[in-house]
Amino acid sequence: MARDLKSYYESRYYSDKVGFNKRRLELQRDKFLRELRTVKKLKPDSKSLLDVGYGVGYFLIVARDFGFKRIMGIEASDKMIEIGRRLGFKVHKSFKIWKDSYLKGRKFDVVTMHQVLEHVENSEDYLGGANKLLNKGGVLIISVPNIEGFSAHVFGKKCDHFHKDHINLLTRRELTALLRNSGFRVAKCYTEGIQISNFKRTGRNKRGHCEENFQLSDRPRKGFDSFLLLGRNLTSWFLALFGMGDYLTVFAVKKKNHR
Repeated sequence: MARDLKSYYESRYYSDKVGFNKRRLELQRDKFLRELRTVKKLKPDSKSLLDVGYGVGYFLIVARDFGFKRIMGIEASDKMIEIGRRLGFKVHKSFKIWKDSYLKGRKFDVVTMHQVLEHVENSEDYLGGANKLLNKGGVLIISVPNIEGFSAHVFGKKCDHFHKDHINLLTRRELTALLRNSGFRVAKCYTEGIQISNFKRTGRNKRGHCEENFQLSDRPRKGFDSFLLLGRNLTSWFLALFGMGDYLTVFAVKKKNHR
């Protein structure tokens, strides 16, 4: 790779201000539940899940609440490993899932990669690694910035999608082609969401880019949060009608004849 991913994640990507936030978890819960319901339609007997690049662990929590029995998280950051363990999850520090001895021989029904591929140059290695980690008929969920979406069109190169830390930006056509070449059948593909930090320029910091886009108190504010969710969901729904959401989500199923 062109850069040292290990030192990058440990020193720059996660700022000191990033941490577990109950309100942010609840604001993302509906999105993650929709993804897990789709997984159950594609593979009804799925019980095990590996989240690659789990970050603060929100998806892990929602998956546990949803009923997944065996859950594991992979991260490149010591800080996120510490948070994952505090939340009670089995987590492992890894950078190259396709040749990690700790993962050798392990199999999962679901592998997820939320906002991962844009940070790595070798997409094929990650997709191939995910395929090897999946059981037959297993489901891979990928979410990446949609460089053909609303914010990319409106803000151009000033859009957060084109931040210098995003070194591998894929179009829908490019990503689905990579998946097919890596032994997957693309089952579902859609866009959603809107990147708030493009409108409120507080999402970046000098050390890295994964700082809270706007500071949220940890105290629940039911009325305000409900209004925020409604506005976000309506905007996301409208943009998705035209394939213009700011994030691209793809569900891919491992081909049964692929080892």
